[in-house]
Amino acid sequence: MAKSKKPMKKGPVILICVVVLVALFLVLTLRKVPTTSAGDTAETTTEQQYNADELTLAQGDDGWYAYDMNGDIVPYNGLLTNQNGTWVVEDGKANFEYAGLYTDDTGTYYVSGGCVDTNVNGEKYLDGHNYVFVNGKAESSSEETTSSVVN
Repeated sequence: MAKSKKPMKKGPVILICVVVLVALFLVLTLRKVPTTSAGDTAETTTEQQYNADELTLAQGDDGWYAYDMNGDIVPYNGLLTNQNGTWVVEDGKANFEYAGLYTDDTGTYYVSGGCVDTNVNGEKYLDGHNYVFVNGKAESSSEETTSSVVN
């Protein structure tokens, strides 16, 4: 005579599923938070997480965004170049309002309308310094010590 199987209780199965999902969530979340040797949370910047050479600036639904090689929008901060120029990107989106000097680890640039202005050449006095620009990039700068101002 065959024994009838008792139906499995759903409570333990649901509990196991919840525990697995919580563990997976914690693993995925905590692995992105770097810590120092003392256990404190280390500060990171998007420049450390993303290499500009591996990103593309392209038009999205409501603006121009930094995309990684997988086609995902990333929260990059820095300069990105596309066929239209070199643009200031903040939190993954091109900032067309940015105007003025922009400095990163590659140099100092003259930016207008969010784009490095490659038409800027020669000497300009800005923010207490004389800059010599070539195609929008400062090739040199010095503090102003006289009253002469070149615009």
